[in-house]
Amino acid sequence: MSVGETPAEDTFTLAVLAGGRGERLGGRVKPLAQLDGETLAERILRVLGPEAKETFLVAPARLTGRLAELALVVEDPGEGPGQAVYAAARLAQAPWLLVVAGDHVAPCPALLRRLWAQRQGVDAVVVRAEGRLQGTYALFRRDAVTALEAPGPRSLREIFSAVRVQEVPEDALSDEERAALQDVDTPEDAARFGISLPPPER
Repeated sequence: MSVGETPAEDTFTLAVLAGGRGERLGGRVKPLAQLDGETLAERILRVLGPEAKETFLVAPARLTGRLAELALVVEDPGEGPGQAVYAAARLAQAPWLLVVAGDHVAPCPALLRRLWAQRQGVDAVVVRAEGRLQGTYALFRRDAVTALEAPGPRSLREIFSAVRVQEVPEDALSDEERAALQDVDTPEDAARFGISLPPPER
């Protein structure tokens, strides 16, 4: 069964994380980098947004004007991705929260569906690849996140340590699903993927 066929009470909010300082890219806002004529944020919203009940961009206040036309912007507290996820969970209407970092290059519904299929009886579903949990493309039960003490944990690792986690091994993924985990951290990454970087933040 595809995600789009699930009943209304068992849906998800898509939260695209657009915070971070982009220090290895000279202070550039990675979700505003362009690939094939669209920003990475637009790409994620286009591919994954139709499956979601609602879509958020979690971003610092200074970016609200540039991102507001894409989706509802939730202010990122700026204290780490854990607090960004916590902020999104507190506003989400759906019982599940799909978190995707805004610098992912090749989002795909197949990975979403794999995570979705393993959500029963747990609070988070996440791929373990390269020896660590890939928390910037993960599914969270909203109530499990909002139950954490305010203002929320700074790191995703703190969230995973506090909730029931279903890990998905990397070797279970298709090539397309592995590609969905690729992101842009350095100028070399951008060149490899053919990505045009935005000007540095002033």
